[in-house]
Amino acid sequence: MLEVSHYTDCTSTLVERLTQAVREVRPDNRLSISLDGIDFLSLPELTALLSAMQSARRRGITTDIVGLSSSLESLLTLAGVTFH
Repeated sequence: MLEVSHYTDCTSTLVERLTQAVREVRPDNRLSISLDGIDFLSLPELTALLSAMQSARRRGITTDIVGLSSSLESLLTLAGVTFH
């Protein structure tokens, strides 16, 4: 599980960790991304998260977003993310 709260102080580090996490997960597996403790994502952070999810999907990796605040869930829903 990738805990995003450890990387929100630097967008480039967040992008790097998300990219690395997607590369390390084998196709047909699951990548869990924790947003626990985060109430806000900047536009670059949101873009990085959505891009990583799209890259994972192209590789056949299921992405789970866990620990969502209600505000982030609303934001991600507006961005087109569906939750099961």
